[in-house]
Amino acid sequence: MIWNSIPRPWQVCLEEAWTAYCAGSLRYAAREPFAGSINLLGTTPYLCRKPIQIFGLADTALEILVTALAVARDLFYRCNANNIVIQAWREVIPSGVVVGEQLHQAGTLRQMQAEGCTAEHLFESISEIISP
Repeated sequence: MIWNSIPRPWQVCLEEAWTAYCAGSLRYAAREPFAGSINLLGTTPYLCRKPIQIFGLADTALEILVTALAVARDLFYRCNANNIVIQAWREVIPSGVVVGEQLHQAGTLRQMQAEGCTAEHLFESISEIISP
């Protein structure tokens, strides 16, 4: 089960993200070119002085899951798979975009929200889609 392999601090973060999704607001720092911030490191005197280190993701399944959630949410509100945000995500995390589009088209997240499912159930269900 993917949920049990996620460190507890990330579980808490994902539980909060799911709560935010259900409340109607969702924002992520991501490894994508549109809103990702790592390209800003070293560009200002302030950021040049900070000992910020960037590490790659240890779990690509988690990145796909988080991206899929963001894509599905964006599609719900904008209804446009060709918007610049999703296109930017598609370039870097194509699997996440595909899963997000599937979730949106099937209405999966709205159904799970209506059923009051937990973040754990949500992520376990989506993980079955990406690695059956």
